[in-house]
Amino acid sequence: MNPWTIESIITNAQAMAERNGFELLPGEYNMIKIVASKPPYGRDVTIARLPDWAQVELYFTGYEQAKTELGIVDALAKGKK
Repeated sequence: MNPWTIESIITNAQAMAERNGFELLPGEYNMIKIVASKPPYGRDVTIARLPDWAQVELYFTGYEQAKTELGIVDALAKGKK
């Protein structure tokens, strides 16, 4: 794989983690730990351990998608009242 691609995946994953209130830490056995750094999860709570950066990026893509969809559902529910 192209090293520039790997670097962009890592940079994007770190930016997504920071944007959503998580920290990425090195874990044991070359795992990447996703740790919550602010509410609603709490402080220093391990959310996931993933083996590579592409999976970390995919995790945060899904997380952001779910937040967006829940916001839309919430807005629709408030509009029906």
